[in-house]
Amino acid sequence: MKTVLVTLLGVLCAFPVAVLAHGNHSETPQVKRIETATYASRVSITEEDGMRIIISNGIPNHRTGRFPSTGNPHAISPQKYEFKVRLNPNIVGNTHRVTNQKMFGVALNGVPFDPGTAEYWKKDRNSGWVKEGIINGKRMLGIDMNNAHVQPNGAYHYHSIPTALVKEDLTHVGYAADGHKIYVSKDGAYKPGFRLRRGNRSQNSPGGAYDGTYTQDFQFVVGHGDLDQCNGTRLNGEYVYFLTEEFPFVPRCWKGFPHESFTKEPPEEGRSGPDANRGDRRGPPSRGNRPPPARGF
Repeated sequence: MKTVLVTLLGVLCAFPVAVLAHGNHSETPQVKRIETATYASRVSITEEDGMRIIISNGIPNHRTGRFPSTGNPHAISPQKYEFKVRLNPNIVGNTHRVTNQKMFGVALNGVPFDPGTAEYWKKDRNSGWVKEGIINGKRMLGIDMNNAHVQPNGAYHYHSIPTALVKEDLTHVGYAADGHKIYVSKDGAYKPGFRLRRGNRSQNSPGGAYDGTYTQDFQFVVGHGDLDQCNGTRLNGEYVYFLTEEFPFVPRCWKGFPHESFTKEPPEEGRSGPDANRGDRRGPPSRGNRPPPARGF
C-alpha cells in the first residue's frame, strides 16, 4: 500500500550560477560573470511496504546565501535524491558512526544533513584530524545563514540547524538515515553532552590547545548534557535526534541501522575542497598520526 503524505512543488528559488569558478572551497572563486537560475523546490514523502520514501531535487524552499562565494565557489543545482527510512526504526546495541560515506539524514524539504567536511590537517586525510565547518560559533567554508553550503556537484546541504525551517520551540525538521525523527529545540532546551578536551594536542598533530577547530577536539562526557552520544533522547516515549547550536551540531552517530540510500556517490575526478570526497571509499585513515579516540562517535 502506498500513502502520499507530503508533496511540495513550485517553491521558486533564484540562485546565482558562476560561469567560471575555481574548484577549491578555501580559495576565492575566479568568476568572470554571474548568471541567475531559478529552480523549484520539489519533494514528496510517501509510505510504502514499511518504508518512508523521500524523493527530492535537493533545492531548498527558503532563502540561501549567495553561491558561489568566497570559501565556497560552487553553484546550487538540482539533484536526484530518493531516500528510504524505516517507518518503525529500531535501536541496536552498538552505535554506527557517521562517516564521509553517508549523509546523516534528510530534512522535510528534501535537503540532506551532512555534518562532516573533507578538510584535514596538512590536507592529509591519513592524519585523522578533520576540521569542523563551524568553529566557536563562526561559520566556515562559505556556510550561509541556514548553516548550509554547496558541494562541488551542486548539492546544497546542512551542517547544523536549518534556521528557516524552525517555526516553534520543538520542531520536527527531518528524518535520520536510520528512520528516527530529527528535532530542533528553538529555545535550546536540549543540551549536547560533548565538551572540549582539556590541555593541548599531542605530538604529530596540529598542536596547540583543543579549541574546537577539529572534530577530534571534543569528547562525550556522560551526564554533561541532556542528550546521549548520538545527540538523541526520548521525547514522548519515542527516541529522536536533536540538532544543536553547539557541537556536534548534527549527530555524528546513529542508534539504528542507516539505510543504504544515504550512501554518497563517488566524486567526479579532479574535485577538491571541503566536501569533494563525498564518496571517498578508501576506508579509515592510517594510525600514524591518529588523534585521541573520540568518545561517542
